[in-house]
Amino acid sequence: MKIELSKPFTPNSKVDEYDTRQVKKSLNRLGYYQPYEKTGITGIPD
Repeated sequence: MKIELSKPFTPNSKVDEYDTRQVKKSLNRLGYYQPYEKTGITGIPD
């Protein structure tokens, strides 16, 4: 599985919503992330 990000993730920096969704989707497929039922996968880094 290849994840292409628009810029690297770094502590205390602004993260692109598209990148956040891509990472969450990948983690969800691998079984490491479970989104909230009401909101689903969002672009908010949580």
